[in-house]
Amino acid sequence: MTTIMAVVLALIIDKLIGDPRRFHPLAGFGYLADAIENRMNRRTEGFTGYLFGILSLLIIVSPFVLVSYFLMIHANSFSLVTPPPSLLLHLP
Repeated sequence: MTTIMAVVLALIIDKLIGDPRRFHPLAGFGYLADAIENRMNRRTEGFTGYLFGILSLLIIVSPFVLVSYFLMIHANSFSLVTPPPSLLLHLP
């Protein structure tokens, strides 16, 4: 039942807010991928083209993977309710 409520709430929020009219994240990713593809695929054929394809994939995907990994590893230290103990002021 909770899943159904989450889906309904997500659909309502999506209908109210919708997609951004400018600077859509997926469009930005597409422009980045297109720019790197055009830069890497200048008259490359065969095995060299294959290697440039792998390099392009690593350049495009690695930052997102690293940020996701960082957030996953350090998720316990982030809190929206209580700051971590190291940031609390110790008052007398």
